[in-house]
Amino acid sequence: EGLDALNHYMKRPGGSGDASANKLRQLLPEVGGKSTSPWHDLFQQLLSDWCHKIGDDSVPIVSCIQFLQEALYQMKAEHRYGNGLFVGTAHSAKGLEFKHVIILDGGWESKAQQVEEECRLYYVAMTRAMENLILIQREDCNNQFAKSVCEVDGTFHREAPQTTDPDPNILSRSYEFLGMKDVFLDLASRNSTVRNHVSQLRAGDPIELREYGEKVSLLNSEGKHVGTLSAHARSLWKDRLATIESAKVFAIVRRHKKDCTPQHQTNNQVETWEVPLVEIVVRNPS
Repeated sequence: EGLDALNHYMKRPGGSGDASANKLRQLLPEVGGKSTSPWHDLFQQLLSDWCHKIGDDSVPIVSCIQFLQEALYQMKAEHRYGNGLFVGTAHSAKGLEFKHVIILDGGWESKAQQVEEECRLYYVAMTRAMENLILIQREDCNNQFAKSVCEVDGTFHREAPQTTDPDPNILSRSYEFLGMKDVFLDLASRNSTVRNHVSQLRAGDPIELREYGEKVSLLNSEGKHVGTLSAHARSLWKDRLATIESAKVFAIVRRHKKDCTPQHQTNNQVETWEVPLVEIVVRNPS
C-alpha cells in the first residue's frame, strides 16, 4: 500500500515528483499509525530511516522508492524480516552478523580427515557474533572445539539449570508455509468476489483450509473464499487437513497481469490483484 501511494503521487498530473520528509508523512498517514501487521511496521521503520536521511530537503520520490526496495532486498539477503530469531546452520550464516549468537552442540564430532574443515566452520559460526557469543555444551557430546574455547581467559562458565520436560504438544508442533507455488495465483484476477474478500485481508488474519470436492480452499474468518491451493499443494495437504492446528495470513503479495504468460493473460479481468500467503501450524503425530 505504501509503495502504491508513492507511485501514485509521483505520477500525478502536473506534479514535480519530489517530496520532503514532512510531505511523505502527510502522504502516508496510515504508516505512522498503529498496526498489527509486521510488514506495515517494517515499512514505517524504513520510511522513517529515509526521512531522517534526507532531512529538510525535497528529494525525488523515485529515490525514496529505490531506497525502500534496496533495503528490502538487503534484508531478504540477510534473512532479516523484522523482529524475531534467525535459526539456521553455520553454513547459512556465512556473511551475516548478529548482535547475539547461540551455537548449539551436537554433530560436531568429525572423522580425523574432517577436523580442520569442521574447525573452520565452527570459527565461522562464532565470528557471526557482534556482542554476545554463547556456546552450548552437552554432556553426551564430545565437542572439542567448544572445550578449547572454554579454556581461553575471558570466558564465563555457567552450569545448565534444572529444567522440566517440555510440553509434548509443543514438541509435536511444526510450522509450514504456503508460498507462491502453493496457491492458484490468478484466482482473484478472474473472480471479483474473491478479489474483494482478499482486499480486506491483513497480515495475521486467521485462515481455514477446507476441502471442497477436488479442491482445497482458503477461507477467511467469516468462511469467505480467499484462495485455492495449487494442484501440487493439494496433493500434499488433502490428507493432512485434520493435523492443522491453526493458520494465518503471513503476507499479501501484489500480482500484475504482466507477470502472467500471454496464454494466461487472456483470462485475467484486471491489471493487478492480491494473493495471500499463509503460515500453518501443524500437529505432527507422536
